[in-house]
Amino acid sequence: LENTKTHDGNNTMLHFLAEILEKKYPDIL
Repeated sequence: LENTKTHDGNNTMLHFLAEILEKKYPDIL
């Protein structure tokens, strides 16, 4: 995915939150 880097950084934050959720709640993903 090349669209993970944007000037506003929203996608970067979503990716960061996704990593935390994957570690905290692996059963959801």
